[in-house]
Amino acid sequence: MNTLSLVQPNFPMSLKQDTYYLPYSVAVLWSYVNSFATNQFKLNKMVFRRESIEQTAVELAKDTLVGFSCYMWNRNYNIKLAERIKQLNPSVVIVFGGPEMEIEKIDFFKRYPFIDAHVLQEGEITFKSILDNISDLSKVSGIIYNDNGKTKTAGVVNRIMNLDELPSPHLDGTYKSIIESYPDLKFITTLESNRGCPYACTFCDWGSLTYNKVRKFSLDRIFKEIEWIFQQPQVVGIDQADANFGIFVDRDSAIVDKFIEEKNKTRRDISFQTNFAKNQNVTVVEMVKKLADQSGVIKHHIVALQTLNDAVLDKIKRKNLAVNKIKEVFSICSQNELNLITELILGLPDDTLEEFKETFYKLYEISPDIGVNIYRLLGLNNSELYLTNQGGVEWRTIKSFVPNTVDDVEETFQWVYSTDTMTNDDMLEALVFASWISAMHSQGFTNIVSYYAAQKQVSYKEFYEGFLKACKKTDYFSNYFKDYKKWNKEWYETGTSSIEEINGIKYSANNNIWHFISKIHNDEAYDIVFEVLETYLKKIGIYNQQVLEIQRLVPIRFNKQNDYPLTKYYNNKQIKIYNLNPPREDKKRFINDIYFKRESGFAKGNIVGLESLNA
Repeated sequence: MNTLSLVQPNFPMSLKQDTYYLPYSVAVLWSYVNSFATNQFKLNKMVFRRESIEQTAVELAKDTLVGFSCYMWNRNYNIKLAERIKQLNPSVVIVFGGPEMEIEKIDFFKRYPFIDAHVLQEGEITFKSILDNISDLSKVSGIIYNDNGKTKTAGVVNRIMNLDELPSPHLDGTYKSIIESYPDLKFITTLESNRGCPYACTFCDWGSLTYNKVRKFSLDRIFKEIEWIFQQPQVVGIDQADANFGIFVDRDSAIVDKFIEEKNKTRRDISFQTNFAKNQNVTVVEMVKKLADQSGVIKHHIVALQTLNDAVLDKIKRKNLAVNKIKEVFSICSQNELNLITELILGLPDDTLEEFKETFYKLYEISPDIGVNIYRLLGLNNSELYLTNQGGVEWRTIKSFVPNTVDDVEETFQWVYSTDTMTNDDMLEALVFASWISAMHSQGFTNIVSYYAAQKQVSYKEFYEGFLKACKKTDYFSNYFKDYKKWNKEWYETGTSSIEEINGIKYSANNNIWHFISKIHNDEAYDIVFEVLETYLKKIGIYNQQVLEIQRLVPIRFNKQNDYPLTKYYNNKQIKIYNLNPPREDKKRFINDIYFKRESGFAKGNIVGLESLNA
């Protein structure tokens, strides 16, 4: 019998490197193929970890076909492994799929002559057709294939309208066999309740990859999958993989209810994460609240706005909520004590340094409690923005953050370097600003006093522009900003940096924006920040000792840890101060963890009621 192997390696999801994602994209292919009595292939192996390329290649070179699912975090590994398999056995058919191969931008098979075919769009029907016609790929629709170095295609495959025709790897034994083969590992599984994205954001390729129209799996199937998941002791998490979970209010609420029901029934501590709907409504917030209160698996709510600049939104074909709706959603989150986080993208077409800063000020005006995650624009292969060079974006190849590198194969990605409206110097200045203001506001150094300043008719823009100037005049901040810019400049120019760490904190391509957030939580920085802040408040004429005293209690500190939560009374008004991290003996680990800890609830004070301190 012919044999095949399927490759979808992921990185470990725990420090112990004992937790991995079950390989969903390739598992659904095998489940579909294996459901046919006419199937003439036997599964040899599913590769879900970055294993030795040579050893894995030797093992997989015995197969008739090897299929690869490519994403940003495994692309280079997959290419290297596929090339080595072909060297060992030129007769092996190598098939690629997934979003991260540049099928539109280059002469694909001249660059990758060891690949025989690449699957376009959905893979299940096409993959079975490949197996049925493995000796003549010209008969297969839904692929590009290698014809002596030339790229050929043979038609389009209709999308799968009835998704329940696809067997579930959760229910048909596919995942069970993997789990039983690795008794010492834990797993996170992918739960797919629908396919498609109704949006067409130019920086993303999700909509085009899934034909835009959203199709749904039945609730009965999803419920059975959830029940199965909670029955597996080695499964510790669910990644709910819809592009816009919550967009179908009734059914998505039912999925949340089912998760909570099974969690309560089994008393299993299984995590749940998802991408909540972009154009959110109150019902989505209610789902988040229910997950937070009844399951405890969600500590915050993310509203992905990307920008508040209308011109930029038009350019990237993105529709955000209206400002009044954003205020409503943010207000409900605050009322329900949900930690609120939004996401911004730096380097979008038509955005400028000043407009990027303005987005922060607008967000704080809408919700002073908000936390902001900043991501640099990534060039995603096959996205409209990347293919058309929209906005004159210049890209640089940067080493990725993927841990557990094997055989010196490092993943890389395309990072925005400059645009028509933002020079690289502007980009570097934006990074300094973003790291600094996120550290100051979200980590509890200025969130209360800036709100108090706004009540005294000092706008967030005026407050933070002046405070940044004051910080830059200190040796502590000016030296750090200089090193921070140097580090980012080197990464842009060379893909790496000679600066490995500052003050015991390692830099990495993944979290460099947040490096400053970690840095300021030592006692030296704490004293400097509040010395500068006190002087600045007196200078602009809004100094209030009680407000500053409250602010001093909020930041996480090494040696002077407050209880959580700390309650203080001023003018008979109760003020809650959230100081979330317990003290650690290992300070290096502590500071490296702060960025991740803020995801579960950044340090903050209850600003409601501060009006009582205005005297």
